[in-house]
Amino acid sequence: MDASLVPEAVKDAARRAPGHWVGIVDPEWTQARTPPEWAVLGEWQSDGSGSVGEYRANPGYRPSARVLGWPEPTDPVDAAAQRAATGYGTVDEALAALA
Repeated sequence: MDASLVPEAVKDAARRAPGHWVGIVDPEWTQARTPPEWAVLGEWQSDGSGSVGEYRANPGYRPSARVLGWPEPTDPVDAAAQRAATGYGTVDEALAALA
């Protein structure tokens, strides 16, 4: 992969964690806890010197509405519906937003 395409945050993390895999998370995932596997786009390997190496995509990744290029939600109901449609929320949460 072209090194210019690697996000700076990944390069910084690779320098701080040589010999580890550095993941990149979908921008919709904003919770403080560790993201589920389906919210991780992929990861880069940091070699022993902290340089970015191999990239592997996550076949289980579910892109969010933002990544899919959907329009910004117009209201809380629309936002809940988009989250439910992409797996970042539930149908029950979307129905609750209607109430």
